[in-house]
Amino acid sequence: MMLHRFRRLTARAQRVPVCAAILLALGVPAMAGGLEDCGNEKHDTARRIAACKVVIEDKATASSDRALAFLNRANALSDMGAYDFAIADYGEAIKLDAKDADAFNNRGLIWGYKRDYDRALADYDKAIEFNPQLAIAYGNRGMIWNDVKHDYVKAIADFDKAISLDPGNSVVYNVRGNAYLRTGEYDKAVTSYSQAIFLDPENADQYYNLGLAWASKGNPERATADYSQAISLNPNHVQAYRWRANAWKKRGDADRAISDYDEAIRLDPRDAETFRNRGDIWRGKKDYDRAVADYTQAIVADPRDAMAYNNRGWTWSLKNDTDRAIVDFNEAISLDPNYAGAYYNRGLAWSDKHDLDRAIADYDQAIIITPGDAWIYNARGRAWASKSEYIRAISDYNVALMIEPDMAVAFRNRGWVFSRKAQYDSAIADYDQAIRLDPKYAVAYRGRGWVWGRKGQYDRAIADYDQSISLEPKYADAYGGRGRVWMYKADYDRALSDCDQAVSLGPKDASAFACRALARVYKAQYDQALADYDQAIRLDPGNAGTYGDRGLLSFYSGSPEKALADFEQADAIDPGGEYNAYHALWIDIARRHNRLPSNLGNVTLDVTKWPAPVVRMFLGRQTPEATLAAADDPDGTTKNEHLCEARVFVAEFQRLQHRDDEALRLYRLALRDCPRDFTEYTAVLVAMRAMGKAP
Repeated sequence: MMLHRFRRLTARAQRVPVCAAILLALGVPAMAGGLEDCGNEKHDTARRIAACKVVIEDKATASSDRALAFLNRANALSDMGAYDFAIADYGEAIKLDAKDADAFNNRGLIWGYKRDYDRALADYDKAIEFNPQLAIAYGNRGMIWNDVKHDYVKAIADFDKAISLDPGNSVVYNVRGNAYLRTGEYDKAVTSYSQAIFLDPENADQYYNLGLAWASKGNPERATADYSQAISLNPNHVQAYRWRANAWKKRGDADRAISDYDEAIRLDPRDAETFRNRGDIWRGKKDYDRAVADYTQAIVADPRDAMAYNNRGWTWSLKNDTDRAIVDFNEAISLDPNYAGAYYNRGLAWSDKHDLDRAIADYDQAIIITPGDAWIYNARGRAWASKSEYIRAISDYNVALMIEPDMAVAFRNRGWVFSRKAQYDSAIADYDQAIRLDPKYAVAYRGRGWVWGRKGQYDRAIADYDQSISLEPKYADAYGGRGRVWMYKADYDRALSDCDQAVSLGPKDASAFACRALARVYKAQYDQALADYDQAIRLDPGNAGTYGDRGLLSFYSGSPEKALADFEQADAIDPGGEYNAYHALWIDIARRHNRLPSNLGNVTLDVTKWPAPVVRMFLGRQTPEATLAAADDPDGTTKNEHLCEARVFVAEFQRLQHRDDEALRLYRLALRDCPRDFTEYTAVLVAMRAMGKAP
C-alpha cells in the first residue's frame, strides 16, 4: 500500500489550526510473494524493506514491479524517518516509470519534511500533470501554499479542486477552513469546518478549529461550545483548553478561564504562553503576586519571551515597584527592539519616577515604531504637561484625538492643560466632551469641578465633586477638591470633614494632608495644621508648594526663622521654575524679618513679566503706588490675580516700613477681591488674625 499524507500544520502564530495527519490512502496492486510482503503495511517496517530488496535485486522482476518495489520501500523508509534513502528510492521508481504520479506526490511529502518546499511544489506539480484526478496531490500542494508560502488564494484553489475530486474527505474541508481563517474570511471558515465535522463528527481537531473561527467572528459563546466538544472527544486536547480559557476570559468569567489554563498547564507545563495568559488573568483580578509568579514561569519556559518580561514589568508597576518594572522593560526591549508597548510602559515607569526626559525619550521611540497609537501620544502629552510645557502637551493631545476622536481620557487631559493655562472655557468644553463620551468618568467630573472653583462658581464645582464621589465613593482627591471648595464658601466644618475623609482614604497621599492642613488654618488650628504640613512633606518631599504653604503659616504665626528655611527649600526644589520670582520675594521678606540683609538683587529673574514690578519695589527702584498701578493689567484674565498679589506684597513692604495702617487697608482689599483659591487669600486672613484685626 502506498501512503499519502498531509503534513501536520504547525505555525508560530497565536492561533494554531490543527490538520489530520493522513488524508487518504491510494490502493496499489499487490503482487504475489515478495512484492506482496513489500507493500503490506501490516508487516513491520524491517520485513517490508527486506521483501522489497528481494524484489528489486531479482533480475527476473519486471520493470513495472521493480518500480513498485522502489516505491513501497521508499514509503517504508519514510516511516522510519530515513528521508534521504526514501528520496533515492522514489527517484529510482521515477526512473523506471517517469509518469508515476504517486511517486512524485510521495517524494513531494519527503521534500516537505526536509523543508525543501520548492522541490516539494515541483514534485506536486508533476504528480498533478501526470494524474490530474489525484486529489491528494492538490491537497498536499495546497498545504505548502497555505503554511509555507502564505499564498492563500492558490491554497484555496488547490483545496477546492481536491474537494471537487474527493467531496467525501473531511480533511480537505478542514485545511481549507484553515486557509479561510488566515484570510479573515470567517464565515467561509465556519462553513468549511462544519462540513468537515459533518463528514467526521468524531474528530476533536475539527471542533477546535471551528471554535477558532467563532472566536475570530467575535462569538466566544459558540467558540466555547466547540472547544468543549473537542475536549469531550479528546480530554488531553491542550490547545482546546487554552483557547476555551481565552473564550471564558472574553466572556468575563475569570475563574473558569483560570481553571482551563490550569488544565492546559497540567497537560503541557512547558508552554510559556499559557503561563503568561494565566498571569494576565491574575493581574486583572489584582492578585499581583500570582501574576508575577506566572510571568516568571513563562520566562523560565521561554527565556526569550519579551511579552512575559513586559507583562511582569507592568505588574511590578502596579505593585509600585518601579525599579523592578524598569529592569523587566529593559529586558523586553533587549529581546525585541521594536516592541513599542515595552517602550511605552517603560516611559510610564520613568514618569512614575518623575524622570520625565527619559519618559519622553521612550514615548518618542514608541511613536517611531507605532505612529498610529493614540495612547502613546496621550502619555507623552501628560509628560509634557508635567514639565509645564503646555503647548507641546496640547499638540500631543490633539494628535491623539485625531487618531481616536472618541478618546475620553485625551479630552480630560487636554482639559487639565487648558485649566492650567487659565483657559477655563476651553477646559470646561473638553471636560464636557470627556463626560459625554464616558458618563461614569469620575476624574473628569473632578477636573471640571476644579475649573468651576477657579471661575468662582462654587455650587457647580460642588455638584461635580458630588458626582465624582457618587461614581467612586473612595476617591480621595475628589473629597479633597470638594473640601477646598467648602473653604472658598467659608464652610470650614464641611471642609475639614471632607479633608479628613481624603486622609482616611489616602493615608499616603500628601495632597490629602495638605488639604486638611489648609482647613485647619482657616479654623485657626495652627499647630494641627503645621503637623499636617509636616506629614505632607514627609510623604512628598519634592513638592515645593507644600514648603511654601508651611512657610507662610510659620511666617504669619510668629516663626520667621522656620518660614525662611521653608521658602529657601521651596526655591531649592524648583530653581528657575514657574514660581521662582515668588520664592525670591518671600525669601527676601523673611530675611528682612529675621534682620538679615536682602539678597534679592543677586537673584536672576525675568524682568519682563509679572511680578517684576513687585521685585523692583523691594529693590527700591519703584514706589508702592507704581507697583499697584502696574498690577492694573488691561488683560481681564489676569488683572484680578495680579492686583491681589500686588496688594499683599505692597502690604508686606509697608509693614517693613512700620506702616501697619496702610498694610491693613491693603489686606482688607485683598481679602475682599483675591480669588479664594489663592495662597494670598489665606495668608491675608492669618496676617489679620495676628494683627488682631480678623474679619
